[in-house]
Amino acid sequence: MEEFAYVLDIVPFGDREGTAVYLIGLKYTLLKAKAKEKVPIKIGQRTYVGKDLEKREIVEKIRGRVDYDNLSEGARQNLKDVLKLIVKEKEKEFVEFLNKAKAISVRTHQLDFIPYVGKKTKKAILAEREKRPFESFEDVKARTGMDPVEAFAEKLYREISGRDVVKFFVVRF
Repeated sequence: MEEFAYVLDIVPFGDREGTAVYLIGLKYTLLKAKAKEKVPIKIGQRTYVGKDLEKREIVEKIRGRVDYDNLSEGARQNLKDVLKLIVKEKEKEFVEFLNKAKAISVRTHQLDFIPYVGKKTKKAILAEREKRPFESFEDVKARTGMDPVEAFAEKLYREISGRDVVKFFVVRF
């Protein structure tokens, strides 16, 4: 279960039970929840959604998981921007992926499935990590020219929306 999530959309009076909130967890689980009444909520806000009801500031009740197609239109529109926040929060995990990405077959490498990574960028990543492992997104950008936040947010978006069949990060439940 998710402990923390980011707000994707707020739908006032979205259903009979009050304001609906669409969220994405740090494990990329899409959720629909009932918001507490008269609590200010912002798109992109990080909030606790774990089992301890006392700690919940925004969410009164988790309604359940939803898939991409059942998100509100606003949630779908905000997803890429919120994914950038998550990628930044999980920087260490994504830098580690770049440092350890490997060949899948003779002709295919894991880096081939990362958006905006073409042949030149892939060669730069492989050459630079041979010299020394990447330490941060800034390090990756300075040494390769790649914007890892944009690339990984797009990859996550494609995995979540079902547009990418090769999944490295999003697990379907």
